[in-house]
Formats: sequence, structure tokens, C-alpha cells
Amino acid sequence: MPAPGPRTTYRCSDHFKATAARLSELPGISVRDVADPLYIHPFMLSRWRKRIRKRAIVTKGIKLDKAVAAEPRTMREVERKYEPAGLHLIEGSQLQ
Repeated sequence: MPAPGPRTTYRCSDHFKATAARLSELPGISVRDVADPLYIHPFMLSRWRKRIRKRAIVTKGIKLDKAVAAEPRTMREVERKYEPAGLHLIEGSQLQ
């Protein structure tokens, strides 16, 4: 049962939404690759992408830093390298 009281909601700026959506549109990058490190639900990012397509969020002038754009791709390469060898990356919640 949820805790009583008002629900905690976070509001993200349009600049943040536009940047996250632009990152998810890079070739070879999935919505989940961008959503997980930003601690947002992939469905929320998909909704932002839809709002951008409908011109509800303006993305004009949003520039992506090349290092930031390469980060999800680099993380996926690390996961591919270690998972076939049976060396799974351990999440922080599993270290108890």
C-alpha cells in the first residue's frame, strides 16, 4: 500500500527533455540506454519524444556534447564484453 500523503513528482525542464530525446535518437542507441542512467522511466522518455514530434517541446538549438553522446554506446560495449564471459556487472542493490 502506498504511503499516505501527496505523491512525489519531479518536473524536468524542456531543455532536459529535449536533450534526453536527442540522445535517444542517436544511431544504435535505444530509449532504455538513455532512460536508465537518467533515472527516468523509458515510457516517460517515449512520451517526451512524441511531444517533440508534435512540436510541443522545442528542440531547436539543443547541442549534444560528443562525450555525453558516446557514453551510452561505451557502456553497452563494456556490457557486451563481460556478459558472454559469465562476468555479469553487479548492481549496487545486490551487494548486501
